[in-house]
Amino acid sequence: MMDAFLRGCNSKRMNFVDQESFLRMLKEIAKEIKPMRDSERQKHLEKRLAQIVIPPGLVLPLNQEFHISSIDVAHCGYKDSSKLPLYIVLNNAEAGCEPFHLIFKEGDDLRQDCLTLQMIRLMDKIWKEEGLDLEMSPYRTLCVGATTGLIEVVRNAATTAEIAKFAGGATAAFKQSPIADWLRQYNKSDALYSKCCRLFAMSCAGYCVATYVLGICDRHNDNIMVQTSGKFLHIDFGHFLGHKKTWLGFNREPAAFVFTPDFAYVMGGKGAPLFEEFVTTACKAFCIVRKHSSTFINLFGLMLSTGIPELQSLSDIDYLRDAFALELTEAEATAKFRELIFTSLTTWTTRVNNAVHVALH
Repeated sequence: MMDAFLRGCNSKRMNFVDQESFLRMLKEIAKEIKPMRDSERQKHLEKRLAQIVIPPGLVLPLNQEFHISSIDVAHCGYKDSSKLPLYIVLNNAEAGCEPFHLIFKEGDDLRQDCLTLQMIRLMDKIWKEEGLDLEMSPYRTLCVGATTGLIEVVRNAATTAEIAKFAGGATAAFKQSPIADWLRQYNKSDALYSKCCRLFAMSCAGYCVATYVLGICDRHNDNIMVQTSGKFLHIDFGHFLGHKKTWLGFNREPAAFVFTPDFAYVMGGKGAPLFEEFVTTACKAFCIVRKHSSTFINLFGLMLSTGIPELQSLSDIDYLRDAFALELTEAEATAKFRELIFTSLTTWTTRVNNAVHVALH
């Protein structure tokens, strides 16, 4: 199949060679900076990135519509996490177009992230076909090797951990207003703020359903983001299908999904019209996805042979069957999801987990 493809691609073949060369250089740089002292890394990174020559017309593998003209070395860096992923800013060959911001990861298997985001895109498509637009933001990811991949950076956004730090640190995890106050800074008029809060509520509804159905775990405030427009989203899907993390034998994530009082506060609090619309919308989205349960179960079944760490056997897929609650009627499923929302809202350990995460990072 590869031979047939390469014979047929003709003029595109050299672009693939250029892409492979570009990615190989990024991989070399990512490996070079890992053993270095922190004081040396940025300087070496900038020096090596400046040496990369971009061939004319080079297409970004992560976005086929984006043609790279150069690397904006001055705005590149690396993320302070265990794998030290590179933060790369690429200039667009088309004049007047925005640069593309991406994370280059070396040392992580991104197939699970790719699969999760594909499932979220599928849910988004199903909801839209039913006339329900939940303003989802499934950013682009691409595996380019067994432990190498590209991740699109979500722009004009902050993690809820960053918002908490801005609002006073770990104690902000127990306050109700930090996210609302942060959004107010970027949406000063009442009309803009009202629109922003509704975007937050609808996207939050979508991600509550998606993270519950797919069993997304390791949810803390560094894996949840809010855009200045109000859109809410989850990132980093290293744990799914209910593979929850524990601490000293205790379940760190007893809630079905992350929905804390500061989220509800943006919607006006319990009982407010927007809060009730959020609850109704989330329940409706859950019932719509349940109708397509066999599609999701079959798609995960097709991935069993790929060796994804948390998708090894049919028992892993049992999580999906339990989450869809196929034995319930639609009315019972609606009542079940409504109950999960209010239970998650009052699960205090979620806020403790967030506070600890801010304090330690």
